[in-house]
Amino acid sequence: MKLLYWDIDGTLLNTGHAGLNAIKEVLRDLKGEDTPVPKIDAGGRTDNYICQ
Repeated sequence: MKLLYWDIDGTLLNTGHAGLNAIKEVLRDLKGEDTPVPKIDAGGRTDNYICQ
């Protein structure tokens, strides 16, 4: 059996916020460079919840 862990908020390992930076980049790509990015509190939340 193989397990795959997805850790966007860095609770399992530290990636320098790569997941959150990717979300911010996509938001700006979709909405424009001048779009303010809201503060995203990702700790302990699922990826689906974070992106909504």
